[in-house]
Amino acid sequence: MISVGTVDETNRMDQGPKTPNGFSHRDSSRGPGQFASLRSKPDCVAPTYGEVMWGCGYAALEWWGTSGAAPQVAGLAALLLERNPDLSPGDVKEIVRGTAVRLPVEETCVGSGLINCEAALSQIP
Repeated sequence: MISVGTVDETNRMDQGPKTPNGFSHRDSSRGPGQFASLRSKPDCVAPTYGEVMWGCGYAALEWWGTSGAAPQVAGLAALLLERNPDLSPGDVKEIVRGTAVRLPVEETCVGSGLINCEAALSQIP
């Protein structure tokens, strides 16, 4: 299991909403949370902003949270496993976390940092 949070276009998730009564990346999954004494979370973050598929086209959305971040990390995991099907779940998690780009926000908010697909894939021979 990899817990995932989200960041905005400035690679932060601790800012308030841009519009009145809007959502913000700070409303996304982040720690320390109720299980922080057992496991730190999140493990990493992925960007969620800009244009996304919406219905039959694309829409620029201000915030789409962990619903958008988690599939990006799952996609990275799939790419890693495609490259080396013998990787264990722990191997995948270690590669994702170990190649993430550190961010200037508390680890309880962004974990190891922003996923780096190119760096992660370069770890697989």
